[in-house]
Amino acid sequence: YFEANASAGVNPNLIINGDMRIAQRGTSFVSPSNGNYTLDRFLVSGGLTANITVNQSTEVPNNTFINSLHVDVTTAKASLASSDLLRVQQKVEGLNAAVLGLGTADNQSFTLSFWVRSSVTGNHVVTITPTSGTTQYYPAIYSVSVADTWEQISVTIPGTALGTFNRSNGVGFQVEFMMAAGTDWEATANT
Repeated sequence: YFEANASAGVNPNLIINGDMRIAQRGTSFVSPSNGNYTLDRFLVSGGLTANITVNQSTEVPNNTFINSLHVDVTTAKASLASSDLLRVQQKVEGLNAAVLGLGTADNQSFTLSFWVRSSVTGNHVVTITPTSGTTQYYPAIYSVSVADTWEQISVTIPGTALGTFNRSNGVGFQVEFMMAAGTDWEATANT
């Protein structure tokens, strides 16, 4: 399970539908294929053939939420090929992301805050990826301490003048929660 924090506070929240309340395409998706949207603004991508179910769940961390996005592996793959990848992502629009100044000298760090509940403890990865077509990624490590227990996570992403970030219509950057990744996708954490 994961759920982006929906509270905007004094800073703008760039994640749309972080409280998972909008599900115009349906509330349950069996083995969504590469690039298919599930709950509004969230999609499954990567090309890994996996038996998963994605659904809008009413299991939530506290009473300020109504829904969460639930990913369930119904049949695990015995071993990953080096090129295998499966992620749940949201594409943040360039006009919204421009406030961070990423890819310019005026870049700012930002914090990604979310709730997670996983049956697997240990380190997990959320990646920030610039506009499509680049090979630069920022894989941030977060840790799940207790299985099957909601935990609030905050990951601070440093700003960067490197990379190409769209600042107009289209994708500015992507937030990608990695579900599975082969060795071709390994990189140095937090860089």
